[in-house]
Amino acid sequence: MSKVIKSCFVKKKEKKDSGLNSSAVTTGYGGKHEGDLTKETAHSIYEETKIMIEDLVREAQKKAEAIICEAEKEAEKLKKKSKIESEQVKKKAYQEGVQSGYREGREKGEKEIKILAAETKKLAQNLSAYKERYFKENAENIIDLVLTIVQKIINTIVELKPEIICSIVKNILEEVGDAEKLIIKVNPLHLPYLDIYDQQYQELKTSKLSFEGDPEIKLGGCILETENGFIDAQIDEQLLLLKKALKDENNYAGLC
Repeated sequence: MSKVIKSCFVKKKEKKDSGLNSSAVTTGYGGKHEGDLTKETAHSIYEETKIMIEDLVREAQKKAEAIICEAEKEAEKLKKKSKIESEQVKKKAYQEGVQSGYREGREKGEKEIKILAAETKKLAQNLSAYKERYFKENAENIIDLVLTIVQKIINTIVELKPEIICSIVKNILEEVGDAEKLIIKVNPLHLPYLDIYDQQYQELKTSKLSFEGDPEIKLGGCILETENGFIDAQIDEQLLLLKKALKDENNYAGLC
């Protein structure tokens, strides 16, 4: 998890009379070794995520191919239209040439054909400019769509592998400096999985670390509280930061 993103969520907490409750819910130890579970979980998540991403890539390719196909159809229509009009111009020029002279009619026909070719080229350029303008004007909608897909992927992974909360908590703890008290709040459904990794946190747990269940926290998210403030590592908050960064970048690029 990015240090930059998490640091954006560190906020000062107002002092409370009661302070942090030392009797916060704690959990016991037991279960498989962390390394084994972490490897199995990481491998499973990798394979499932890989399949989901491949599906998304294929879907994106289909949409891109559909746009290209539509553009090619439009270009083909323009070519056919140009060809028909060109034949009509030639025929008209020939008829006029018969009446007023072959050379004059031919020159007039060639001139009209050049004009028609220039108009066709201009139409093709306008089509290309339209596609570019469309993607530019709809960049924010595309960003929203992509992040919605990403959120669905993450939620699916969390539902399939709820034990992933252990890795999330571990990453959070690695980013925390010295603190007198640490309270990690997660969705209550995640608490049993933290029990499995309890030995890893034993030294901290006996002195300053405790886990609490909070039904307001969505699956896959957690909040770390200290006496100095808190870090909000919930998925929705992280995606909001990512969305803001992408849209700011898009707005900046639009000004260049």
